Amino acid sequence: ASGGMADRSAAKRRKRRSQTPRNASQGEYIDGATAIARYGYRTEREWLNHVVETAEKTQWEYTYHTHDSRKSPAGMPDLMMIRPPRLLYAELKLHPATQKRGRPSPAQERVLELLRACGVEAYVWRPSDIDEVERILR
Repeated sequence: ASGGMADRSAAKRRKRRSQTPRNASQGEYIDGATAIARYGYRTEREWLNHVVETAEKTQWEYTYHTHDSRKSPAGMPDLMMIRPPRLLYAELKLHPATQKRGRPSPAQERVLELLRACGVEAYVWRPSDIDEVERILR
């Protein structure tokens, strides 16, 4: 029975990968709306999937995403990634920082500040940051 679950899970990952937009930029800055149009991200989940796949390709050993953030303390970033000696947290936003939905909440900002004060890498990433994300995860 567990093999069936693993097979379905692997099939979902393959399907997700085939639907994940690829980076076509040459390092130019693009706003969130253009990134959505260019890369096809319609949801934060699609953006999250791309970041997780990038982490997998660059040998991050452990990636964690809370599947129901309503049950987590306020402010916890979307992703935690470990590749010793590095520990990284990332809050993902689909929209540009100029829009309210594209900015971290005060609780998220505070947690990111606390993590940075502890010497932990902590970022806010948008689709327009794709080149930076890929550089940081290398």
